[in-house]
Amino acid sequence: MLKAIMPVAVFILGVATGLEMMSCRMLLIISVISFGVLVVSYEEIDINWIGVIYQMGALLFADTMLTMINLFGYGIAITGVAAYNNHKLKNEASRGSSDDESQHAESTPLTSSSITESR
Repeated sequence: MLKAIMPVAVFILGVATGLEMMSCRMLLIISVISFGVLVVSYEEIDINWIGVIYQMGALLFADTMLTMINLFGYGIAITGVAAYNNHKLKNEASRGSSDDESQHAESTPLTSSSITESR
């Protein structure tokens, strides 16, 4: 029955790391899941506490692993977007600088010829 509470643990770790936002709706859903697990496991009279501890450890490890995968996934996505934007900005800057150089080159002879004509 401990595996039935895995979505709750994943969500709580997500909230703790800032990947998820806690809301009243999610709190209600978590409460329903937790209550359902409690009702189902209430009749479990013969509890092996060592097994419960092992299962909770495995559950914590699996949830932490899923949370880390989410964090790395977001990091990879953000890195990709940043690399794309950097490439796009470099292309725009190189186009803008070549346009500025051509305008500057065209304006320089006109200025020098107009000064020469006036003398």
